[in-house]
Amino acid sequence: MPSFKITLAYDGTDYVGWQLQANGVSIQGLLEDALRALDERDVRVTGAGRTDAGVHALGQVASFTIQRAMTAGAMVRAVNARLPGAVRVLSAEEAAETFSPARWMSRRCARRRGSSKAVMTSRPFRRRAAS
Repeated sequence: MPSFKITLAYDGTDYVGWQLQANGVSIQGLLEDALRALDERDVRVTGAGRTDAGVHALGQVASFTIQRAMTAGAMVRAVNARLPGAVRVLSAEEAAETFSPARWMSRRCARRRGSSKAVMTSRPFRRRAAS
């Protein structure tokens, strides 16, 4: 069963935030629905942190384990095909089942600050821009 670390971006305008909530659509819920359709079973997604309602993310890190064997690239394409345009998986890589997005992110943020220029032009943020 492959485990994946994904990086995603989203325009959170229309969502209740990252975490599953009974009162609306969450980013975690969208990902879990997409993965359920792909893997034909419930898949739990763990994020590096949470965002509130209406908050956007440029590089949210999350992880999950699926039963279906597939490459990281195939998984990105399959999940993105099942997500609304406001949410995009930017990249994926196989990870250990013990991978913790929160621990990984806290170590990364302590080491360096990276440029988000490439992510800023990604589809979730362009779709609301005036033409």
